[in-house]
Amino acid sequence: MTADELQAAIDRAEGKRRELEAQQPEAKATARLFAMIPKAAALYRQQVALGLNGNPRDASKAKVFLRGLFEGGKVTLSPGADGSLWANYSLAPAVLLKAAAGTGYRGRGI
Repeated sequence: MTADELQAAIDRAEGKRRELEAQQPEAKATARLFAMIPKAAALYRQQVALGLNGNPRDASKAKVFLRGLFEGGKVTLSPGADGSLWANYSLAPAVLLKAAAGTGYRGRGI
């Protein structure tokens, strides 16, 4: 390998290294956000449980979350052929991401 070829390879490698370093902050932020999802889900699960205790304020908070989680706030029930009952719904899991982002990654603000 000539000196020019070697220098060109070094330049390409350094360019790739700079490109990878530039992507690091975004990857770290994404990883923190995804790590927050279980905490956000636990906090919402707690809110729904509180909503079942009979307190109108807690119930209202739980309803707002559930309407967002179930796209359009709709859950339809339909009978199965064997006499069972099926719930049909569409989930919007991005609600958890939105909540996690609003917490400052500390689990507050949900």
